[in-house]
Amino acid sequence: MSSRERFGPYTLVRRIATGGTAEIFLARREGVDGFARHCAIKRTLPHLAARTDFVRMLLDEARLAAHLHHGHIVEIHDVGIADGRAYIAMEYLPGPDLGRLLRRASERRRRVILADGDAHRRAALGDALRVLGDVDLEVCADRDAAAAAADAGAADLMLIAADLVGQGRDPFVHALHARHPELHRVLLLGPVTGRGHGVHVLSIPEAEPGRVADVAARCLAPRLPIELAVHLVRAVTDGLDAAHRARDFDGRPLNVVHRDVNPGNVLISVDGAVKLVDFGIARADNRDTVHADGDLVGTCAYMSPEQAAGHPPDARSDLFSVGLLLHEMCTGAHPFPRDNPFATLRALRDTDAPPLDAHLPGVPAALVAIAARALARDPARRYQSAAEMLSDLEEFSRDDGLIASPRRLAAFLELAYSLEERRAFGVSDTGYSVSPPPTPAAPARPPRRSDRAGRRLLPLFVVAIVALAGLYWRWRVRQG
Repeated sequence: MSSRERFGPYTLVRRIATGGTAEIFLARREGVDGFARHCAIKRTLPHLAARTDFVRMLLDEARLAAHLHHGHIVEIHDVGIADGRAYIAMEYLPGPDLGRLLRRASERRRRVILADGDAHRRAALGDALRVLGDVDLEVCADRDAAAAAADAGAADLMLIAADLVGQGRDPFVHALHARHPELHRVLLLGPVTGRGHGVHVLSIPEAEPGRVADVAARCLAPRLPIELAVHLVRAVTDGLDAAHRARDFDGRPLNVVHRDVNPGNVLISVDGAVKLVDFGIARADNRDTVHADGDLVGTCAYMSPEQAAGHPPDARSDLFSVGLLLHEMCTGAHPFPRDNPFATLRALRDTDAPPLDAHLPGVPAALVAIAARALARDPARRYQSAAEMLSDLEEFSRDDGLIASPRRLAAFLELAYSLEERRAFGVSDTGYSVSPPPTPAAPARPPRRSDRAGRRLLPLFVVAIVALAGLYWRWRVRQG
């Protein structure tokens, strides 16, 4: 839109997105004395304004969202019809959706740091890693040089000879993960004591250059580090748990099923908040709009097997979609890559998803089991509730020492987007300015002392004049 448009009580600042049935704007609503609040406006497209079914669908979404209040679900502020078009006013999160973040992360040039004190082995490993392409390689001869290289920029992957780090929990490795949210793994080259594998560290006892380069390539395949992927999935699952357990104002279960959990419906703010959005096609008991069994609604690549087969989905269907997100973020690839939507639907319906560790080396068994259970084709073998899946994700995060948080996710966004791009997500360029407060009225001047004395004597003057008039009247009567 070339100029700002007035729409009901809102000013549409800029268009954010356009879909098949609605368009979304950043908007502002102004109030008295300089008050203003930004929000996102979702309104029906002009050619659908007269279609009562689409209008009803939008109003259904708002009516359902009125029962959903949770930190990982986008809040609905208002609903109405203006200029003949139905709209929803909702919370605005300044930032990308998960799909946009994954695409941007795939465009980042990775930085790999290699540290090995053996000159011959270091040269051979360096030659093997350079064939990866699309990475910047820093080669160091000792631990201090590797630490300096990590301090000088990003560190997406660290390969370090096992004899350069201490046994057990090495402070150098711990500090690397604390400072670098983009770090996928630390690869320890050579035999080590202890477990030697997990979300943060993976050992390669036989550091043959070709083997090391293969492991490094597979570790860099995901677009996000594993701990950020788990953090995002935990947030989505938490929001779904709240939606699945929601009740109406009379306390009756709504039996909500989102039915379209996909990367585009997971919003991420620049300060690290994660929220689920778009319950427009959700199934719930309080909706006026009902989709017939057999109707395919949702995003094909993120449907459950029963949804792809045209069967009515329940809450477990949403958890399959969450499993697809987890697999895609942890491996860098969708588990059912096909050339067209129909082939994808057949694969979802008829094929088992490959395990996480088929793509990503050294994945903890607990995370492999979580993904496998979420992606079970038979709903009876799947997680039976979002709360159950969330419990396993939280236990895994504790046991493996994951340190992901909104602040860490925000730090990753700072790497993925420039300062100007992050500012463009916000509202600083919307022309909002606070009006000066009204000038208070001047206080009333207190009456002077002479004024107050005059007001006290006035009744006495009146009484005196009346008395004199009475005396004069009596004198005239006697004279007559």
